[in-house]
Amino acid sequence: MPKKRTRPANAAHTFAFVSVNDFGQVQQAADRRLIRSHCMIGKNKRRTNLKAELSKHGSGRGSRAEYGENGKEFQEPTPVRSLVAPPSDLLLVKFVKDIDSQTRKLLFKYFVESNSLLYPRELGIDYERSRSSWFGWLSYDLGFFQSVLLSASAMVDYKTRKPFSNATHQHLQKTIGLLNERLSDDILVRSDATISIVLNLTRLADYSGDEEAKRTHIGGLQRLVHLRGGLDAFRSNNKMWIKLSRLDFGFCLDTRQHFETEPAFWDPLFDYKKPFPSENPIYGLIPELSGAKFVVDSRLATVFRDLQYFSALLNTAVVRKQTISDRQFHEIVCSIQHRLMRLQGTLPDLLGECFRLGMLAFLATLFQVPRTPCSYPYLETRLKEACHSIETTPDQWDLLLWLLMVGAMTVYKPEDPWLRDRWLSDVSPSTWPEVRGRLQDIVWINALHDRPGRQVFDVMNMKKPDFFDLSG
Repeated sequence: MPKKRTRPANAAHTFAFVSVNDFGQVQQAADRRLIRSHCMIGKNKRRTNLKAELSKHGSGRGSRAEYGENGKEFQEPTPVRSLVAPPSDLLLVKFVKDIDSQTRKLLFKYFVESNSLLYPRELGIDYERSRSSWFGWLSYDLGFFQSVLLSASAMVDYKTRKPFSNATHQHLQKTIGLLNERLSDDILVRSDATISIVLNLTRLADYSGDEEAKRTHIGGLQRLVHLRGGLDAFRSNNKMWIKLSRLDFGFCLDTRQHFETEPAFWDPLFDYKKPFPSENPIYGLIPELSGAKFVVDSRLATVFRDLQYFSALLNTAVVRKQTISDRQFHEIVCSIQHRLMRLQGTLPDLLGECFRLGMLAFLATLFQVPRTPCSYPYLETRLKEACHSIETTPDQWDLLLWLLMVGAMTVYKPEDPWLRDRWLSDVSPSTWPEVRGRLQDIVWINALHDRPGRQVFDVMNMKKPDFFDLSG
């Protein structure tokens, strides 16, 4: 009697990579069969309840310790590159509930385009399509699945610059209803999937300008993150840690508050005298960086040098047409932002505080996030107060020029009278090449900042700037 062919014991925990063309389409028949075989794994097995699935899969280092989980780290069976497969292949994916072909196409479009909304295209960030529990949750977690449908529908509304459609409102009501059901469960409330649902709702409220809903969701996130032991508890789920860190950054610029996080360290991230490590995709000698003689606090000086060096690396990568991974990008950016937030209220001088706020505004330009105008109230108010209050000497005019420029690119309008008055009275600009060179002496990313910087320069030097609007 012939032996029954069996699948290897670890087949459901093995990754499969397939080749796609520039349009995300699978070309080889063998690759298409591979996708189908992976999508059929476990299809005929009886689905367990949500709590059992979350307990089995875990929810980060913190959750396994809290729930007494043991064993090896869980790995998702979903093929990594299936996220970029065309809709015909997405039809093979088993979701937690049946949906029609139009909804599947909507999800496919959301999976592909949502990544491009995270980073400015000019920086060439390589989005890491690594293993992630996010996609696996779609197969068994109805609440998370509903929140993704909500985000996908809202993305269509945002792109067409229209108010929320009836479909989006229906998805919102269903998502909130499912979230409320699980918040009363001691296990589900602590899960990564629950926190992801609240994250999606928070971002949606932020994009739509619903301040009351945003405050409510952020308050809920703060409590959930506290239950898990702070942001550091999410390090095992890198993508969630990134999303929470970015939300924390925006929350700080909005209100001055931020999540409790791991202790700050004040050592440099880089060895400024050596080339960047050769194993990194962006390497080579970095140009000599200008000093920060106006910075009194040594901690702030270290963070500034890290930001300068990182910006020089990005400039080098763009020139050489190289890329940096999203993981590496965020590890560096999050380190800088966390230290800047920790310095809040601790600096001994007004100029240092003004420079700290300017660096926060500079970091805000690195995130391509759809937001409503004037979306960082705390940063806008504090940076304006600081720029009004500081008295600069001629050797500090370049710093003031940089502060006014990054403010105009993030939270102000270049036609604001106070901004233009300070610009004309103390900055003494002449030509754009001269101004650009002075900005580069502080910290500047050419591919990202040259175009909006030139627009600000042109508007600030016009006699009647009221006719200009850079918001679009």
